Amino acid sequence: MRKYLLIIVLFTSTYAFSQSTIRVMQYNLLYYGGTHYDCSSSTNNINDKNIALQTIMSSMSPKIDVLCVNELDEDVYYADYLLENALEANGEWWWSRANAEGSDIINMIYYDSRKLGLVSHRVKYVYPRIINFFKMYVKSEDLAQTNDTIFITFISAHLKAGSDADDVEDRDDATTTLLSTLEGSSYDVGNYVLLGDFNFYSADEAGYQNLLTYSNSDYRFYDPIDQSGEWHNNYDYADYHTQSTHTTSNGCAITGGLDDRFDIILISDDIKYGNKQVEYKYNSYKTIGQDGNHFNDAVNDGYNGSVSTEVVNALYNMSDHLPVTLELNLDQTISVANNLFENETFYCNTLVNDILKVQMNDYRGNCTAQIFSITGKLLMTEKFNSNIINIDMSEMNSGMYVLRIYYNDKVQTKKIIKVE
Repeated sequence: MRKYLLIIVLFTSTYAFSQSTIRVMQYNLLYYGGTHYDCSSSTNNINDKNIALQTIMSSMSPKIDVLCVNELDEDVYYADYLLENALEANGEWWWSRANAEGSDIINMIYYDSRKLGLVSHRVKYVYPRIINFFKMYVKSEDLAQTNDTIFITFISAHLKAGSDADDVEDRDDATTTLLSTLEGSSYDVGNYVLLGDFNFYSADEAGYQNLLTYSNSDYRFYDPIDQSGEWHNNYDYADYHTQSTHTTSNGCAITGGLDDRFDIILISDDIKYGNKQVEYKYNSYKTIGQDGNHFNDAVNDGYNGSVSTEVVNALYNMSDHLPVTLELNLDQTISVANNLFENETFYCNTLVNDILKVQMNDYRGNCTAQIFSITGKLLMTEKFNSNIINIDMSEMNSGMYVLRIYYNDKVQTKKIIKVE
């Protein structure tokens, strides 16, 4: 079980978001890391992909708070490499992730740790890979006082590819197992978001219909867009096609142009109707980079009016899938500390997991961080030569501590509280 940190920041003012909304993105990263089939360091270079992902993420307005991905290499090195070199590269230190589970290629959740915390991560194997259940809690502004919060479970799946009868049956079996697992689990009934690369060719597929018509209505899912019709190679669904962004091969990406709706986000009925403090924001479901005018074309073929040229080229270079997003309105208010003030030596996140992230203001080198017990006993000293430092407190007991930073002949102290 991962431990959580509750960081109460003194001497730093905070603001509450005018509307408590989180934005969710689903993205198939096309074999990020390692070597898979014809995808290698030359045809699918992760440093090039990091630059593309930075471009895509920085263009999002509102910003992405939860990023669920498929086709991340199983080696935990790549999970951290994407975190540190793509998501945090622009100084966005607040990104965190779950532990890596699975083999070959895996699913992963990255999230804004100022707004959300990870309660648990469970997995269930369904051929040919596992489904991940990430239970999150919302870090409301009065959480420390009330211990009351909202829970949302994000379920990330990457179902069997292919259009043969056996492939369709595998997807049928996988969704049946997913639903029975969810029903038999200890998760709170209510706020579920199911997202991934489902490889459904039609709304009539048994696997898709399982999700929408499950016998126990508490565990049924809802599709924010039209729930009928043949998606594959159907111009009527051009606004929602997510694969493929390519018409010519780069040695890795699948070709054929945009004509399949494989990448989908579904929500539970309780989120659809806002029964349990989380509600789908009407008309917020978007396929990023899809302007409806690239049916059977590459996403960057000619003019694409949905995003800038820079972003559309980043989408092309990043993957042969397009990301999809939606927004969720919350009944509770999230409070996040402001960015650095000119008179601040450093800023740390209000709420994080086991890694406390500290960002320096006007960094010039040679900083020292110390953590003391509340009685004044020195417990840890870290020297660093970077504007961002990660301090591992996972082995410390719950309770109150003092963080002190020595920098440029200045000393600044903030109290922190670690909780299980």
